[in-house]
Amino acid sequence: MKTIILGAGKIGTALVESFIEENQEVTVIDIDARKVENVVKKFDVKGIVGNGFEKDVLLEAGVETADFFISCASLDELNIMCCILAKNAGAKNTVARVRKPEFFKEKQNIRANFGIDMIINPEYRTAREIAHVLKFPAAISVENFADGRVNLIGLNIGEGNIIIGKTVMQVIKDYNFSVIFAMVKRGEKVYVPHGDFILEEDDEIYMIGKSSDLVSFCKKLHIFKMPVKTLFVVGGGKIAYYLAKELEQSGIDIKILESDEERCKELAADFSKVNVLHGDGTDREVLDEEDLKNSDAFVSLTGVDEENVIVSLYAEQLKVRKVITKVTRPTIINMVKSLGLTSVVSPQSVIANNVIRFVRSRQVEVGNKVNKFFKLGENAEALEFTVGENFKGIGVKLKDLKFKNNVLIGFIAHGEDVIMPNGNSVISVGDKVLVIALANQITDLSEIIK
Repeated sequence: MKTIILGAGKIGTALVESFIEENQEVTVIDIDARKVENVVKKFDVKGIVGNGFEKDVLLEAGVETADFFISCASLDELNIMCCILAKNAGAKNTVARVRKPEFFKEKQNIRANFGIDMIINPEYRTAREIAHVLKFPAAISVENFADGRVNLIGLNIGEGNIIIGKTVMQVIKDYNFSVIFAMVKRGEKVYVPHGDFILEEDDEIYMIGKSSDLVSFCKKLHIFKMPVKTLFVVGGGKIAYYLAKELEQSGIDIKILESDEERCKELAADFSKVNVLHGDGTDREVLDEEDLKNSDAFVSLTGVDEENVIVSLYAEQLKVRKVITKVTRPTIINMVKSLGLTSVVSPQSVIANNVIRFVRSRQVEVGNKVNKFFKLGENAEALEFTVGENFKGIGVKLKDLKFKNNVLIGFIAHGEDVIMPNGNSVISVGDKVLVIALANQITDLSEIIK
């Protein structure tokens, strides 16, 4: 597969890395020679210095034979136009980054009228991820599957937790849980745990289940947190805007602190129920004056990673129940988590997951559509498939199928019913199935069977 990425900024660089992991042939284009040089040196890909709006530049990149053309330059208008040009020149699939709210709300019209296959908005997707976590504050991350009927949540097992030292099977039996242990992250390693896997302190465990069952799980483990009623946000950029849009009907009392006075006026005009304040979110006196310590949740969304980390650490010191930190450099996420900031969001990682899902779905020739994609660590994946007629395991009990190593079926959604599978469960055409795997490039459901 051949991919062209226009724009070598943070999002573009993250996409280059993801496509290299997918064994794609990648070409990157940017008008900034320094950025191109940095990406070429780091990833050993083809780089072209030039304006992606120029036909000669696109042809030099091989656009006429490209399987995917992704435009993530800084201007929405440029991304849309370059995708149109790339499509007309022969690119099979085009993806445009569109960030402005006034453009993004017209994404369906843009796709339909201009032949763009996918619209990506890192700020909107990041805001949705934050909103999901705020609705389940015990979790460090939340992914929705089966049209929102099933969640995959990440939880941190802290000091003294009752499941430390127990096997996965013991935990399930002792507490009669209707949930599934999907993955365990221990340091830099990720495991798909078997029944005899022993849980340790500081493990990140990823559980699959219905929302009510996961709430019960958290309560029995004494890590349940009450729903968020008050939210304090530092930074009033696009993510804050989309987050307020996601939550404005939730009943949560939202406070946004922004240092730019003009931006404050814009936000105040957009939201009647959001308290928009002008001030420096990195100033301790301002945070104290605005009563940060009595907030249920805090989200740091400034444009500087270091500021987000420092202010989040202060919120943790004040015992704010839920703290979420935005980090734009995925390479420092583990360091940030080692400081005790467990809920970290990265727009680059969020959008890479969405684009890879799109790519995987387009690589499947017949059936077994990839609906959702979640990546944890370098080689752990959760993929939701819609089962096509070509799946080799249709109608066969799971216990009679020979699965590849480190593969787990997380759920089977059959019509309105969601099944936490056992050995007697079967998969039918049209079902939605979640697969957990320690392997890259599972593009088709049949690949999980030996």
